[in-house]
Amino acid sequence: MTTRKERRRHKETEALDRPRRILDAVVILLCLAGAGVSLNLFRIDLFQTIRSFSAVPVGTITFKYNTAQRRLSDRVLWDRLRNESPVYEGDLIRTAELSGAVLHFAGGGEIALDENTLIRIQMNDDQAAIDLAEGNVNVSAGESGIVLNAGGRRIEAAAGTVMTAGNRTDGLVFQVSEGNAIFVDEAGSREVEAGSFVVLDASGEELKEPAALIFSPRPNARILNPYREPLEMAFSWNRVNIPPEEKITLELAEDRNFARVSQTLETPGNSVMAKLPPGTWNWRLVYNMASLAHGRITVVYAPAPALIAPAPDYTYRYRSRTPSVHFFWAGTGDALYYILEAAPSPDFSTPGFSSQVRGTSLVTSNLGPGTWYWRVRPVFPGDFGGVIAASAAASFRVEQSGMLEAPALISPAEGGFVNIAGDRGDYYFSWRQANEAASYTIRIAKSADLRNPVINATVRDNFWIYRRGERDIAEGDYYWGVFQTDAEGNESSVSPPRVFTAMTGQLVQRMVFPPDGYTIAENLLPDIRFTWKSNIPYETFFQVSDEAGFSRFQINERVSGDTFQGRTLPAGTWYWRISARPPPGSLAGGALETPPRRFIAAPSFPAPALERPAAGERIILREDEPVQFRWRTVNGAEYYQFRVYTDRGRSRLVHEVAITETTAQPVNMDNLPEGEYYWTVQSFALEGTAATRRIGLTGEGRFVTRKLRPLNLDSPRQGAEIAGLTALRGATILRWNSMENPGRSRFIISRSPDPTLGTPLQEIANPDRSISLSRLAPGVYYWTVTAETIDGYDISAEAPRSFRVLPIPLLPEVPAARPVNGHTIGPEELRANRNIVFRWGTVAGANGYIFTLFQDRGRDRRQVIRTGPVNETSFTVDNLEILDRGTFVWQVEAVGAGSDGSIEQHGRLAENRLEIDIPVPNQVRTENPGVLYGQ
Repeated sequence: MTTRKERRRHKETEALDRPRRILDAVVILLCLAGAGVSLNLFRIDLFQTIRSFSAVPVGTITFKYNTAQRRLSDRVLWDRLRNESPVYEGDLIRTAELSGAVLHFAGGGEIALDENTLIRIQMNDDQAAIDLAEGNVNVSAGESGIVLNAGGRRIEAAAGTVMTAGNRTDGLVFQVSEGNAIFVDEAGSREVEAGSFVVLDASGEELKEPAALIFSPRPNARILNPYREPLEMAFSWNRVNIPPEEKITLELAEDRNFARVSQTLETPGNSVMAKLPPGTWNWRLVYNMASLAHGRITVVYAPAPALIAPAPDYTYRYRSRTPSVHFFWAGTGDALYYILEAAPSPDFSTPGFSSQVRGTSLVTSNLGPGTWYWRVRPVFPGDFGGVIAASAAASFRVEQSGMLEAPALISPAEGGFVNIAGDRGDYYFSWRQANEAASYTIRIAKSADLRNPVINATVRDNFWIYRRGERDIAEGDYYWGVFQTDAEGNESSVSPPRVFTAMTGQLVQRMVFPPDGYTIAENLLPDIRFTWKSNIPYETFFQVSDEAGFSRFQINERVSGDTFQGRTLPAGTWYWRISARPPPGSLAGGALETPPRRFIAAPSFPAPALERPAAGERIILREDEPVQFRWRTVNGAEYYQFRVYTDRGRSRLVHEVAITETTAQPVNMDNLPEGEYYWTVQSFALEGTAATRRIGLTGEGRFVTRKLRPLNLDSPRQGAEIAGLTALRGATILRWNSMENPGRSRFIISRSPDPTLGTPLQEIANPDRSISLSRLAPGVYYWTVTAETIDGYDISAEAPRSFRVLPIPLLPEVPAARPVNGHTIGPEELRANRNIVFRWGTVAGANGYIFTLFQDRGRDRRQVIRTGPVNETSFTVDNLEILDRGTFVWQVEAVGAGSDGSIEQHGRLAENRLEIDIPVPNQVRTENPGVLYGQ
């Protein structure tokens, strides 16, 4: 039983839950209503889609690049179109950036949409009426013409008219390339003929700005080029408001912004030829740095299709059923489909077989007997231009035979062996495949007529397997043959029977050594052991011939073992084999012969042709400069042996290189005496897997050596330093000597590290061994002597030498100067002396002094007196008028002068200050003289 408290709690809970249940019900009802609305919208959309399926399309759309979108007239969502999608009246079609498409109308005509273009398709009976909301279109009107509405204007294109229109925020651009059109606006209508160009601004006013009417190429053209060479493309236009003599520039670039212009063609005319490799090219016409027109052209490399099958001159054979011919070719990119043509004449003038193929292959059984010629022509979308290349014609044959042919037997070969041992594997009897065979029957018997066969088996394949566990064939000789049966039950004749020998064990008859193509030195041929393996119980013959058919023999000898040795052969190419001959009366028939192997009896290598030193050449030996020996390569040689002798008899060897793989060898011979030398080169080849070792003949040469020593630069030594006064006042002696008697020589001294370059300071032709240079200024000098012997050999010094003339040091400062530094000369002293005497002491090494007097102005000095070098140690200033009140500075420099009076050595300056105190006179005052006479 529940208590009163529990019943009260239960009632309170029910009171609280009642509003919650009402809210849950309301939410559920709202969800159900939303689901119902969604289902109804889906029903409406589904019915609209079903109704659109029943609508008649007005055309199809193809893409030039990227994609386009379409919105049906009764929809709000855009969907992406597929290539060759149908379009309907009322559809909105738009292209995005870097996209392009072409509308093909069922009644004829087409409209190409550039990127960022929006149009609406309207139909007026069979005539298309297009609303151009924005972007650019290129119109080719069909028989019914096309009406274009753009920016509140109407353009009526007659049949066959080609025009371009662009509706932009800044106005309308309209041009007619072919035909004519009617242009209708608020001002009325007018006819626009081919070659006319109309530009309207945003307000509808016609502009008369420079422009160009493009005739070729068509906008967004795609041009086929079947050749690998760049396509020659003609760009042509008409000028609008441009003088005929002004130049127009055509620019071509891979990018839309023309940041990378690849071609720039300038012309005063109205056309220009450009060469365009495959790819997409952006072009524009530029006049006065303004773009007149622009567009895009795509050059598509479209080679002719390459025919693959049937192979040229292939023959299809049949008896009663026409064979299936499989055509296959290499496709061409961008092709919509291909037209395959087959005709009985090479010019395809006689009607034959023709089929439209979407892929690159076709199988047909509709070609009867005879010779057929076939080709493939690609078909591209209508917006492609250029040359469409068809494939070259190829031929094949279809032949009908009246009788089934007997199969051609393959294995075992005539007189072959079949292993019937217990541990053998499966053995395959095989024959060639026949085109009309439904089955084959093999017979194996002891007699040539194949009666009472031990094997009589029918198989579908072109082989029959004698299984390892079967024991129907015993040892001995057998015959076997095969006939074929077609699907109609017709039988061919039995193939000519072949004989084989059944034996216990695997037949062994193989050649071991030498391998095929082996090269044997001619002198080693008697030592070569020819070996083979054979278990055939027949007489065995070793055979050698000079041709692979063995129509004649050089050696044909019966052997009892598995080797042959000890015979010589002339140099040349030879073939050898082993032949096993069955005894007389055997069914095995002819001899069992191994496939021939080729070997080469190679003569000795020829003597190498010695190139340098040439025969009898005189070689000048120089210190640390090796003699370069060189010879020509011997074909087949792997290394060479090089030797130098002092006698023709090769008894006194002075240098040897036993193994060298190169054809050049340097030899240092400056430590060897002058004289006559002989040198030899012999070629060798090592033994390998494909040849024996080989030795060549010896090439011999003779040459004569003579040693030449470069002249020496003796003194001064390298880097020597010479006192500056010594070099200036005395002679600097340069000495050189030579062990040779120079025919001519030249002394050069320069400031350049390479005295032979530039302009030297001095050069002397044929100088003495001692050269005297005078009055050298301080600095670094480089000198050398170049020379040649009487017979023209260079014996110049190996490297120039340098020496340094040191700077001339300064003489010491003049001592004991008077007046003393800071002395002041007042009026009394000037009145007493009427001059100023400057005195100083002597300096050792000086033979002259330079006196200079300056007036110190604070920021600068004014030179008052400067003397040349004087011998006295004093200087007197007699003219006091050149002096003024203030501070003066006087300097004395001791110098060393040459005999010509030039200063050779300067000294340190001795400087003293002097004050001149001259009182300044008072200002003169005058009395008033009164009025002067005559004033």
